[in-house]
Amino acid sequence: MHHALTAQIERGSQRTGGRRQARNIPGLQARRARAHQSAALDYAARGIRINAVCPGIIHTSMLNSMMATQADALNAMLKDVPIGRLGRPEEIASAVLWLCSSAASFMVGHALAADGGYTIR
Repeated sequence: MHHALTAQIERGSQRTGGRRQARNIPGLQARRARAHQSAALDYAARGIRINAVCPGIIHTSMLNSMMATQADALNAMLKDVPIGRLGRPEEIASAVLWLCSSAASFMVGHALAADGGYTIR
């Protein structure tokens, strides 16, 4: 994150993006959330907004191979997703683009869950 922030400061940019994957490892998500929130607080006064996007299960080429060999495992994972389907890469891209837009200019230190409701179940 340090190198990205240094580049943002040098360019005078006010937006930086990142991606965080949700994992069920106790404490890991909390530590990552604190890290991006801490950086957001440190850099907000410089006009740099730091937020995170937390994607759920996204239909990617890597997931295609899992679907071919481990369909039962994928179906079991989808039972935990209230919307009942895989996310699409363009849905995550749209979330990132929105966070980088002026429409989200007051968002600082937010972890945006784009996970089909997984984290609220």
